[in-house]
Amino acid sequence: MLRDANGQLYRLNAESPDNTRWDAESAVEVPLRLDFTAVPPGEYTLCIGLYEGPTAIRLAIRSEQKNPDGSYHLESFSVDP
Repeated sequence: MLRDANGQLYRLNAESPDNTRWDAESAVEVPLRLDFTAVPPGEYTLCIGLYEGPTAIRLAIRSEQKNPDGSYHLESFSVDP
């Protein structure tokens, strides 16, 4: 998902990966297509999160990158017109 400076969220993928088959013993590649067509030009933060219902799952990402909603800040960038 993307978050703009006003806190507006933009979901970039229509599908949610099926993580019920993931295990700690193997690597998992998840093909994911990101759709930017509904995202207006501007500055954004790319975030990732994993949830079980409303509960955020803690990921092995530095705690200073964690957002209040349980997602994690990965990168900041611009979307150009």
